[in-house]
Order: sequence, then C-alpha cells, then structure tokens
Amino acid sequence: MIRQTQFVSYVQPGRERKARSSDAQINLSPGKFDLLGFKDLSFGSPIDWHLEPLSGKRAPLIHWSRLDYLNADLAGDKKIVWELNRHQYFSTLGQAYCLSGDEVLRRKLL
Repeated sequence: MIRQTQFVSYVQPGRERKARSSDAQINLSPGKFDLLGFKDLSFGSPIDWHLEPLSGKRAPLIHWSRLDYLNADLAGDKKIVWELNRHQYFSTLGQAYCLSGDEVLRRKLL
C-alpha cells in the first residue's frame, strides 16, 4: 500500500526559519520499500536486513571487512542492501507521523 502524505517540514537557511510543504509517497506495505528507483522491494516480515531481494541472495553473517563486496555472486547488489540499512526513510516517516498523527506511519517506523 502506497500512501500519499502531505506534511510540513521546517528548514533553517541561515537564521531565518521557514516552513516548506512537502508531498511524500511512503510505501506502508509490511517489509516492502521503494529504494534506488525500485518499487515494492520485499525484504520480508520481519525485515531481513541482509537480503538483496532482486537476486534473493543474503550477505553472509561475517564481519564487513571479510566480505568481498565487489563479488555480486556472493550477496547480489550490495547497494540495495546498503541503502535499506542507511535508514534514510526514518526522517520522512518521523516527520509525517509527528505532523499527521497517523498511527500507520508510526508502526512502519517501529
């Protein structure tokens, strides 16, 4: 389920504080994310933080320094896994929840 949300975020260029209206599309389907231009990437529920969903491969549970991240045969496209684990969508979900009070957004964040 994709929800179109409108919320206001605050930016402070220099010392002036301004309000900016923003439209955000947030994928609220359990375990699904829109990343790097891909829509509805399924990471499972609960989320499998090591899964690369396009290839179905999982990064091995070893220290990152021992992982040959240039080898796509090992764990698929590393950029997709890295992007999910950067949690950049947290700020959008948090802002949308704080300003809308929509509990569905809060559950997605948690």
